[in-house]
Amino acid sequence: MDPAIKPHFGTIASLIGDTSTEDIAIKLLKARGQLSPEKYSELLQKLLVRSFSRGCSDLVIHLVRHEEAPLANLEPSRAAQCPSVPVLNALSEAGWDVLQVDHKANNNCLIDMVVEHEASVRWLIEHGAKVDRGQFDDEYALWPRPAPLLETCASFASLDTFKLIHNSGARISRRTLHKAAEGSACAGADPGKPDGGRLQGEGEGGYGKEERAKVLRYLVEEIGLNINQLDSDSPRHFHWGTPINYAAKSRYGASTVAWLLEKGADPSILGLDSSQDAEGIAAYEGSKETVMLIQAWKRKHEK
Repeated sequence: MDPAIKPHFGTIASLIGDTSTEDIAIKLLKARGQLSPEKYSELLQKLLVRSFSRGCSDLVIHLVRHEEAPLANLEPSRAAQCPSVPVLNALSEAGWDVLQVDHKANNNCLIDMVVEHEASVRWLIEHGAKVDRGQFDDEYALWPRPAPLLETCASFASLDTFKLIHNSGARISRRTLHKAAEGSACAGADPGKPDGGRLQGEGEGGYGKEERAKVLRYLVEEIGLNINQLDSDSPRHFHWGTPINYAAKSRYGASTVAWLLEKGADPSILGLDSSQDAEGIAAYEGSKETVMLIQAWKRKHEK
């Protein structure tokens, strides 16, 4: 870091998140009087990065609107660290392209990275964000760049956000249900319970369980996706076969696996790129409860 701006940055950066924007603005005024325009612009750029990473939306807005912090090198992955409609408005009004592709982040756009924030998703759609991007075929080496948006939503977004994006024109892809099963399992959700198995008093993690269970139930019970659909027509890296195979990868996935079994999932189906079925995957991951569930199913069905 340039010695000229280092003291100012150190002083101000240490206050971000703990001190009011007004107090930081006073220190910025002092720095402006002691630095050249070029050095002050560099200071603003570094402070903007720190403000995004700390999630300080008020300071981000101040830096963009009142200090004219440079935005030329601001990447969508950085902006996604502080998702809010006021921040999006400030960036857009300052001329930053809210629809640009982030080539350093798997060709994702901002909407791909803020699916957990419904208000931001709605704002982006209203301002022209494309929801039907992504690789829907198998013509990629390891993973799609970018992934179909509803796959990301199935893993992370609320059911309301999933429906919003779907109703805005996003297509359900080959692995949407697989990602929903994986997301439910990783969250330790129980789709058989209305609240997803959320414990009383459980915080954000409980909300995650509830929404993951809702999305999975919606895809199976209302959309009617094939619960035994293979994820590819040919062997692919990081493709494990059917939705239950994806759920079996998680050590916390027993409740999701049990629900999928009740809905007609067949745990004996192998993935095209694997010699293991759901039981083998669960055993490899060390999920004894899931292994026992599948073994009981196999005994009952003589598989």
